[in-house]
Amino acid sequence: MMRNLIILSILFCFAFKAECQTDLNNYKYVVVPLQYDFLKGQDVYRLNTLTKFLFKKSKFDVYFEKQEFPEDLFKDRCMALYVDVKNVDGGFRKTRLEITLRDCKGELIFKSDVGQSGENNHEKRHQIALRSAFKSIETLNYKYHPILKDESKTTEKAKELKKVEEIVESKPEEIIESENKIETPSTKSEKQPVIKEKENLLLATTIDNGYQIVDQSNKDVMILLSTAAENVFIVKGKDAIVFKENGKWVYSENDGDVMSRKFLSIIF
Repeated sequence: MMRNLIILSILFCFAFKAECQTDLNNYKYVVVPLQYDFLKGQDVYRLNTLTKFLFKKSKFDVYFEKQEFPEDLFKDRCMALYVDVKNVDGGFRKTRLEITLRDCKGELIFKSDVGQSGENNHEKRHQIALRSAFKSIETLNYKYHPILKDESKTTEKAKELKKVEEIVESKPEEIIESENKIETPSTKSEKQPVIKEKENLLLATTIDNGYQIVDQSNKDVMILLSTAAENVFIVKGKDAIVFKENGKWVYSENDGDVMSRKFLSIIF
């Protein structure tokens, strides 16, 4: 009976490891944060730099979270796994670290073994513990294998992107002309609000109570706060809202003197 339980346990471990490996292989990129929550400051003990180095050494395509992403990752954040390193309590004068990989929805995809070190030097102790934890990732022998998708099953995000690109390509003159228009207080009563077409694509990332909007260089543009109305958002820190009108996203601002509007190409 005991022997059968041991065999079943071993088979389960192998099956779990194989499943994790398959899951990891389906992700093209890994994104590493500049700071871990259990440490104060960016790249303390050079742990974040070491994390990126270890993943790159194991043939992952790795980026820091504030780097400019490749175009396909910018358009679809779900192509990446997101790294975190946590401090695990236990052990006198020992540092115990654990590496986790989550998908774009925050679902746990992989958790490493706990690595530990009792080295006296703080930096060395943390780096040794991280290297030790990373060994369980090295054994997976990662190799990217994209999931093949039926072309007829285009995602909603791809449809939205295509729609935006068609708008930009069909009205290049309007985009150039509208960029040169400036609304002044003297013309407020005589003209309708300025409407501008923006050709730059923006990406919306879900946050608490709304979305973080970034441009193609991964630079923060604005924060949209949700409202009770569907497809209507308040722009944090601005006298402005963003709403959907005739299938397009519109940025509308009124500072008390000038009211202006412009179209935004946002991928949610």
